[in-house]
Amino acid sequence: MLALLAAAVLIPGTADAVLSVEDASGLRALLTAAAVHAPSLAPAQVGASLRSDVGVDLLDEDASWGLARRGPRLLAISRGAVGLSAPVADAKAARKALAAWLAHGGHRAGKVGGGRLLTASGRNAQALLAGLSKSLPLPGNLAARAKGPAWIWMRFAEPLRAGVLALDASSTGLVARGLVLASSPILSGAPPAECEGGIGCVRAGLGPAGIGALSIALDQLGLPPQPELRTAARAT
Repeated sequence: MLALLAAAVLIPGTADAVLSVEDASGLRALLTAAAVHAPSLAPAQVGASLRSDVGVDLLDEDASWGLARRGPRLLAISRGAVGLSAPVADAKAARKALAAWLAHGGHRAGKVGGGRLLTASGRNAQALLAGLSKSLPLPGNLAARAKGPAWIWMRFAEPLRAGVLALDASSTGLVARGLVLASSPILSGAPPAECEGGIGCVRAGLGPAGIGALSIALDQLGLPPQPELRTAARAT
């Protein structure tokens, strides 16, 4: 039983998305390359936002936080808050750095305990902090995909449910591979026709859940409704 618990992949129960980072070098290289076209994506800019939001720049960690050299850093996002759970090597240093971070901003919360640093900011910071303290295990099929230097878990609205994508990032781009769970099939064989001239294209036909997710995405983007999607057997 202890071995199973040790092998479990845990995520904060109140989070809507979690980014796990154990080796930030690939993400740092990706952002450095992206900054050529969008300066706001430069590691320094992203790092400044992380320091403000969760205290620690995951792309260039400050040793004063006393974090362990190894172990996943979990960046959790929920409605109205963002938080961090990271392994601690020096609890005294972590508490000192945490006290300084808490003193220089409102809507912040944090604690050090159980060998981890927990921080959160935003209007729902306290709720997220409580969630960071009460993690839940991922289902086995999703946990199997939570591997590598970085991966992301996301909670979706129906017809999609949740997904885990392992991230392979470098200066040449980002590749995400994993599993998305849904209430019905997402993909359905090959696309029924070429999709040249469309606003998007996938290399497979969309099943019921895929069509439902596409309808939601089109609505969120403010694009004209396509009622024919509701009765389509498949879509590209």
